[in-house]
Amino acid sequence: IEGRTAEEYAQQLVDNYGILKNTEDYMEIVRTGGDFVNSGDYPFLAEAKAKDDARPAEQKRYSLLEGYLFPDTYNEYSDASAETIIEDQLDRFKEVISMKKEGEEQTYQERAAELGWSIDDVVTLASIIEKEASKAEDYAKVSAVFHNRLDSEEEFAHFLDSDATQMYGLGITGQITIGDEELMTSTPYNTRRNGVGFAGLPAGPIGNPGRAAIEAALYPDESLMQEGEEYYYFLATDIENGVVEYTQTLE
Repeated sequence: IEGRTAEEYAQQLVDNYGILKNTEDYMEIVRTGGDFVNSGDYPFLAEAKAKDDARPAEQKRYSLLEGYLFPDTYNEYSDASAETIIEDQLDRFKEVISMKKEGEEQTYQERAAELGWSIDDVVTLASIIEKEASKAEDYAKVSAVFHNRLDSEEEFAHFLDSDATQMYGLGITGQITIGDEELMTSTPYNTRRNGVGFAGLPAGPIGNPGRAAIEAALYPDESLMQEGEEYYYFLATDIENGVVEYTQTLE
């Protein structure tokens, strides 16, 4: 299932499939990157680690492999190790980022380079898009709003203002909104303009996005990004049916 966290995947491997006896080995590799970071097979992981190593202590990500455990269907032996399962997920991610959007000549990797984004930036934004939008048809529009916020000096001062990132930072699941106290708590994933949040993208991905969200992060809906007419806000007006409205102003 797209967008779930590494911890949720680990728990499924224990509870739903009985492949792993516990989540400890899986999550330890996810947190540190294990032998995958320095293997040379996954340069995007080495890049993500280098970026994280350069961050101040209070802004470091929780798990290095979060975001790269590609959600898909896998065939595994019933006694497969955590390392084997993670390797399969990483290999699939590597395949996906070499794919192309229909009608485009560039791979996703090449498109990221054209935008001046790292793969980690793309995966981080994709994971946020997937949490904030309930339907895939909204992904490109939500992406456009976040691109506008990141690019905006005056309107948003480059802050994402996403509750979903802070929910991940606090380990909150199963809620649509959170309160002021939670939003005023400092975490590496607080993207609010409230004195304790950080501008730009959070420390890292907040889930493991699928291909549609990755593509949306790379190809936002340009109709919402026209100069002088940028859309900066979206609001779920019908949560049950997943209806989202997009606006240029808070009013």
